[in-house]
Amino acid sequence: MKLLALLSTIAGVSALPQAATTTASQQQQANFNSFNVMSARSASPIHLLPLNAASGGFYLGLQNASSYCPEVVEKLGACPPGTETVFDAGANSLDVSVPGGQQVYIAPSGALAFTQPHSANIPAGSVVGAFSYSQKPGATFGYWTLENSGLIACPVPAAAAAADACSSAVPSATPTPGAANTASKWQVFAAWGNATVPSGNVRDCLGFDALAVGRNGSAAAWEYL
Repeated sequence: MKLLALLSTIAGVSALPQAATTTASQQQQANFNSFNVMSARSASPIHLLPLNAASGGFYLGLQNASSYCPEVVEKLGACPPGTETVFDAGANSLDVSVPGGQQVYIAPSGALAFTQPHSANIPAGSVVGAFSYSQKPGATFGYWTLENSGLIACPVPAAAAAADACSSAVPSATPTPGAANTASKWQVFAAWGNATVPSGNVRDCLGFDALAVGRNGSAAAWEYL
């Protein structure tokens, strides 16, 4: 089930429970092989925004994920849609087809990040394997949580967002960000007081709960960029 299809279901929830503190192995778990994430912070500009991968990081306020599928796979009609960001149920990697996969981690700057395709390189000092996904059977959504920390969304100044949208050339099979894709753009970080955020001031950031919406199916993208 796609994230946007659930907005009407939970938009009226004025006060959401705090994210679960137990791991998936410590409680009954729904049987999903992957999940999407959306933010939850009532009465804020980031409430119920989907989390999308782009430029090696993760953002709220993007219309689509940034993904790529090789031409040879495209000619076979085997490219996944690549428009939404989906995580593997193991919680620490993206749901992709590319050999070797793509791992999710917290960079030394505090930014939520992912490895590049065909590379297992993770910067020294990063936090890896620290995410958990929990969703009880029958529940509309669960939670994606970061051990020993929360997540914050930090506004990206308009000039920086525009520069990102107009940066290096994007492969033809990759969805290209448009004006709507950079409006109200928020980059996601661990809730660290010393995180290196776009505005330079962590106080500009908003904490949020990461709602996890379970799904079953094939990989959502060949690879994310």
